[in-house]
Amino acid sequence: MDLEHWWLSEPFRSEHYDQQTLPAAAAGLLAQQGTVLGVDAGGTGSRAVLIVNGTIERHYCGPPLNALLHGQAGTVLAELLLAHRVDAAGIGLPGIGRHAALGAQLATELETITDSRVRVATDSVVAWLGAFLGAPGIVVIGGTGSVAMGGYRPPLTQARGYGYLLGDEGSGYWIGNQGLRAALAAADHSGPPTALPEYLTSAAGCSLDELVVRIYQNPGDRLVLAQLAPVVAAAADTGNDPVAQQVIDSAAAELAGLAKMLTSQLGDLPVVGSGRVFRIRRIWNTFATLTGARHPAVPPEIGAALLATL
Repeated sequence: MDLEHWWLSEPFRSEHYDQQTLPAAAAGLLAQQGTVLGVDAGGTGSRAVLIVNGTIERHYCGPPLNALLHGQAGTVLAELLLAHRVDAAGIGLPGIGRHAALGAQLATELETITDSRVRVATDSVVAWLGAFLGAPGIVVIGGTGSVAMGGYRPPLTQARGYGYLLGDEGSGYWIGNQGLRAALAAADHSGPPTALPEYLTSAAGCSLDELVVRIYQNPGDRLVLAQLAPVVAAAADTGNDPVAQQVIDSAAAELAGLAKMLTSQLGDLPVVGSGRVFRIRRIWNTFATLTGARHPAVPPEIGAALLATL
């Protein structure tokens, strides 16, 4: 079967872990599972890893997938599973955190189509598994959206995760939204001056007015704003744009607040920051200072493979 929606990918390079080698604890859990696929779906894009007898074989990138926003999610996931005749699959999928029946229905459908054992959970659960390899802790996800998940073992406790219309404070979408709001305010002289209009229009390749039109023409496409987050961070990094710095610092504070919501309920558990937003160094430094956070043990797609063993 052709992998129409997926393409082979190099491992994400990080100073914090080697994606080509599984930690002993993860390899031990997966060694007797045969061919296992782990999928971490997200609002900006999806990543998958194929593991055979505890050894990483391939990495894939794929399209954005959300159970509530993308009706073709099941078809795209089945495509990848069928291409490899996997024994088991674990899938982390946004949009099912408050809709458990949807995840159970998708798992049943994929098992029927592929004749494989399939486990489906919200993306924050597979991030937690990857962050701590099943040990107690709290993971804060800063990606296209934002959410925190923590506890000692499943079922876990969640903080926020209300989506881009009702929340996602500190996320990539939120940073892009706040940055564009600040740029518009500066442009019409209702807010303080900032270089954000120039930064955003240069990155988007269009005027602010055209950017606004693009957003309203595709209100469900969170990528338009989420992709502006690194641009806002670049403006903040110049050191002479207080408006951009305020957006980035507010994002870090919002994400730290997610961790504190859970530590107040669960106790002083270790904290991990997971997701693309934490690649913004200013956010990571502030977040780590406020929470004592560390980086994940393994990426969420490997956490998704571990989900298949549960």
